[in-house]
Amino acid sequence: MMNNNSYLNRLNPITKIILMVIPTLLVSFAYDVYTPTAFFTFIFLFSSLLGKINVFLLIKKIYKFIMIGVSFGLFVIVTRLLSKDVIDIDIILTSISLCMRIMVFSLLSVVFVITTDPNEFSLSLIHQAKLSYKVVYPFLIAYRFVPTFQDELNKIIIAKEIRGINSEGGIIKNILNFPGYILPLLTSAIREGERVSIAMESRAFGAFSNRTYYKKTTVNKADYIAIAFMIIISILIIWVGINYGFIAFKKGLVVN
Repeated sequence: MMNNNSYLNRLNPITKIILMVIPTLLVSFAYDVYTPTAFFTFIFLFSSLLGKINVFLLIKKIYKFIMIGVSFGLFVIVTRLLSKDVIDIDIILTSISLCMRIMVFSLLSVVFVITTDPNEFSLSLIHQAKLSYKVVYPFLIAYRFVPTFQDELNKIIIAKEIRGINSEGGIIKNILNFPGYILPLLTSAIREGERVSIAMESRAFGAFSNRTYYKKTTVNKADYIAIAFMIIISILIIWVGINYGFIAFKKGLVVN
C-alpha cells in the first residue's frame, strides 16, 4: 500500500471491489478490441491520477501481465497456423482483444493491492460485507504470512552466503539448493504459526459471536461518488462503442 492521502486509498475496500467488478463483467463479455482498450486506458489514467501512483511504477507492476497477455494472443494465432486455418482480420482482432482483457484484469488487481491496506480490507469484510470475523481473520493471517515467508527466505539465503554457499547460478542450481531452503523455512513457519495461535487463544478468539474493534470502516460520500462515476463512465464507453459501431450485441460483444 502507498500514498495514504490519495483518493483511492481513502475509499472503502468494498467500494474498490465494486469498482473492479463493474469493468470486469463488461470486459469479460467483450469480444471486440474497443471495450477492453477503452477500459484499460480509463483505469490506467484514473489510477495514476486519483491513486497518486507513479506511471512508471504502475507499468513496472503490470509489465509481466502484459507479456502474459501478448503470449496468449500469439498463442491463438500460432494454434490457428498449426491447424492450417486462414488467418484473417477477425482472428487477429480476437487475439488483441484477449490480450487487452488480460491486461485490464491484471491492472485492476494491481491497483487494488497497491491502494488497499489488508487490515482495512479485512475490517470492511466484517463491517460492510457482514462476514464473520472467524472467517476473515484467518484470511488476513494467511495474507500476512506471504511477506513473512519472503523475509525468512532472504535471511536463510544471506545466512548460507555467509557460510560460503552461493545462491546465484541459474535455475538448475536454485532447484538443487531448494531442499536446503525449505527445511529451515518450514521450521520458521511452524514457530510463527504457534506464536499466532497462542496470541489468538489468549485473546479468546472464537469464544464470542461479536468482538470490539479499534477501528471501524465506513462507507461515506466519496464511496458513492466513485461508484456513480464508474457507472457513468462505463455507460458512456458502451454507448460510444454501440453508437459508432465499435461493438454490437450479437450473442455477446463481437467485432463489427
